[in-house]
Amino acid sequence: MCGYNEIDKTNQSVEIGYWLSEDAQGNGIITRAADFFIEYAFEHLGIEKVQIPVAEENFKSRSVCERLGLVSEGVKVDAEDLYGEFVNHVCYALTKDQWMLRP
Repeated sequence: MCGYNEIDKTNQSVEIGYWLSEDAQGNGIITRAADFFIEYAFEHLGIEKVQIPVAEENFKSRSVCERLGLVSEGVKVDAEDLYGEFVNHVCYALTKDQWMLRP
């Protein structure tokens, strides 16, 4: 599952979230889906900044963000109650200008 969690028209930003069952991971599904949502946000929604918050210890998800060219903007402490334990989020982001400069 991949989609927009929040679209902020005022600030022209969007937050993307995704989840994939463990048995389907490692096939590039989320990378391709997130790339589609990023491109669609910039090309069709008039968005200037895409953000993806990721649990700090979720290294597979962090790799997706980094593969897509998103940059860490910092850590939000105790951002989410995940399975009864609060986790920090690494806040990844990409601006439209950065996206246009990707190889």
